[in-house]
Amino acid sequence: MDNLDLEIAYLDHGKKVQMQLSQISTHLKNLQIGQPLTWLYVWDTVCSIYDMYAHDEDDVYTTRPGLELDEVWNELWTNHPGFTLEFGPEDLEEHIQEWMIDLGYIVDKEEEE
Repeated sequence: MDNLDLEIAYLDHGKKVQMQLSQISTHLKNLQIGQPLTWLYVWDTVCSIYDMYAHDEDDVYTTRPGLELDEVWNELWTNHPGFTLEFGPEDLEEHIQEWMIDLGYIVDKEEEE
């Protein structure tokens, strides 16, 4: 494959990504919730944190035994903790993790024993 073929393949991939992002954007706009991108980011972060601790990838914390993501979602949806991307993703991720700890979704491994 020469450089021209690589460039064409790269541009084709870029067009596919653009189309996928446009579809996601349209879907987010149709959710009829305020700040859908923030909701998406929050939920993705919750799922990532849950997966990390549920699979014992941390030395200190784990998920509460029997915890299901539906329980976390119901709390998030019902009580709208007011998460925002205003101060950046790192700050938001920290707030989400603290929220999960405060609600007992994420617990200290030593306290569970």
